[in-house]
Formats: sequence, structure tokens, C-alpha cells
Amino acid sequence: MSQSSSPTPAPKAAVTGRSAAAAPHAAQDDSLLQRARAEWRRVRRSFTVENVKQSAKTLMWVVPLTIMIWIYAEQEQIAQDGNIQVRVRLDNLDPNLVVHMTDPADGVVLVDLSGPRAALDRVEASLRGPGDSAVHVKFDNLKPGPASPQIINQIGMNDLLVKNGVNVLRCVPAQVQLDVDRLLTVDAEVVAPDGLNLDAATFDPPTIKVRGPQKLIASLQDGRERLSVTADLANQPSLKKPGNYKLADVPLVKPSEDSDLVLLTTRANAQVAVKATDVTFKFDQQPIPIWISTPQQGFEWTKYKVSLGENQTTKVPNVVVSGPVDEIKKLTDPNAPVSFHAEVSIPGSQALQGVARIRYVDLPPGVTVVSDGFNGQISYTIVPL
Repeated sequence: MSQSSSPTPAPKAAVTGRSAAAAPHAAQDDSLLQRARAEWRRVRRSFTVENVKQSAKTLMWVVPLTIMIWIYAEQEQIAQDGNIQVRVRLDNLDPNLVVHMTDPADGVVLVDLSGPRAALDRVEASLRGPGDSAVHVKFDNLKPGPASPQIINQIGMNDLLVKNGVNVLRCVPAQVQLDVDRLLTVDAEVVAPDGLNLDAATFDPPTIKVRGPQKLIASLQDGRERLSVTADLANQPSLKKPGNYKLADVPLVKPSEDSDLVLLTTRANAQVAVKATDVTFKFDQQPIPIWISTPQQGFEWTKYKVSLGENQTTKVPNVVVSGPVDEIKKLTDPNAPVSFHAEVSIPGSQALQGVARIRYVDLPPGVTVVSDGFNGQISYTIVPL
């Protein structure tokens, strides 16, 4: 029996070299496309309203924080500023000494500073600020007399610079000139001021203690044994009238405005006697008679006489007197004769002429001659009788 034969499969076409090479590239392209599609699907799934809000919130603190970190880093960078003016104030460590800076006289030095930028700005703003912007420095082991210490280290140890981490690189001048003096405590007498119309003034306490620099006290004493302080009586309204007064707690005035001079007692009680106020009067209608005093030797006065002035005057015109009101009233009483006179003393020489001083005799208590028509002197001539 005959066997039916199965159909023979058709032979596969041979793969050329170009087709074989294109196959891997097509597969790779398919893989990239699939990954891109997958990434896009992931992005689409993550790109939701909630995710956008969350990202915005994150940016809201991340961006400012980044800026702050940058600013902090910038401020913390070490910087230098030069020729900064610093006013120096001395703090004395020895209570028995007083110290003054003589050079620079204004206490201003120039410094170069180094430190973080922000710290430098704070320090410089404080040095330029209102109020007490001075840098306080302290020197120890000082002795009376001149001194020239270095100052850069003292400025660098100031709390303002230390707390801000700022260093002093240079200081001009490098040394300052100081005058160091010893502080003394001495007795001072309490006195009344000049120019008051007082008969007497006493004070309780009569003396007080004064503390101040030795050289200043010596200059104020000016060779006197004791320093004096003045009681401020000029502003007492009761002293404008004559009489005796007791005053409590009268302020005492320092003999110098120097701030280093201190009164350890600032007030005193006073007892004062005020004189009557002086008045003046001019004898323009009543010349004052002149008495002539001649020497015992030199001339035979029975044969000579003294002629005063050009016209043989015997009186002084326009005499002006000053004194208490009551005494001046007595002098000017029209019913009473003038109680005083002028006197001219001729010198005991052989000169026949000259100029003699006029003095006034028998004036009432407290009354003085202020001026006269001859300016206090008169010419004389000795002539025969």
C-alpha cells in the first residue's frame, strides 16, 4: 500500500547581514520607548495637587535657610578696618593717685581692628554711638610723675572688643603720655567772699577737709599756710540790709572747678554782721579848710610863710566823701560845722617849692575821702613875710 507523503515545509529564507544587525537596534528602541512611557506614567502619577503643595512648602524653608547660611558665612569671614577713632578713658586702679592723659590731649587714638565682619560693624557702631562711647583702659603700677605706657594691649582687653571677638592690630600713637599725681587730704579755712559789705563773719565748722591732687592744692595755696574755701553768701537775700544774721547750711564753693578737687564737707553755718550801705557826698558848695604843718627845722618861720597853689588857696574844693548813711548825714547837716579838715605837711628840706600830699584828718568812723579838686596833692612855695 502506498504511503501518502506529508507535505515538506518550505525552506526558511536566509537572513542577510543587514537584517541581522537591525534586529538588536529595534529591540533597544523598543526598550527605551517602554522605559520612557513608564517614567512618564510615574511622573503623571506623582504630579498631583498634593505633591505640588508639598514641594512648595519644602521650598519655602529651604530657600531662606540657604540664603541665611550664605549670609552667615559672609559675615563670619575675617575682615580688617583701619584708622578707627577710639576715645580712651582712663580708669585709675590706685585710689591714692589721680591720672590724666596729656598726649593725646583729647584722648583719641587711631586703631586697626580685625575680626568677623558683623562683629567689626557692631564694635564700630558702638564706638560712634551716643553716650559714653569711650573705651575704658586701666594701668597699674603707676607712680607720681610722668609716664609713657603702651596702650594697644589695654584697648584689646576692653570688654566691648573681647565679647565681639575683635582684635587690635595697630594703635597710633603706640604710647600715651600720662601725668600721675598723688591725692592729698588737707584742711581748708571757710571764709566769706570778697566784695560784701560785712563787718564780721564766722563759720561752723571753721575748717573743712578737702581732697585733691598735690600739685593743684599747692598752686591754690600760693604760698599760704592753709587752703581756703568760700561760703556762698552772695546769694543770701537777707544780707542786703544792715544787721546781724545767722544762716544755716550755706553752700561752700570749691576754689577750683577741677573735678579732681572734692570738698568732704559741702555746707556750713554762718554768723555775719552786715554794715550799713555806704553813700557818697560831694562838698561842692563848701570847700574843706587846709591846715599847714611845717617842719621844726629848716626855716625861721617867723620870717617865712607857705603859699599853697597858684592863688594862695586855703581850702580844697569839690571834696567827695563816702561812708555809712548816718555819718554822712552828720557831715552834711547845715546846722553843724564840718568836723574834718585837710592837712598839708611841708617836708623838712631846704627846697623853697615843691608838691605836698593832702591828707584828711578827723573824719567820722567809716568815712573816707574818695576824691578832691586837687587830685590829692597841692603845690607849695615858701616865701618871705
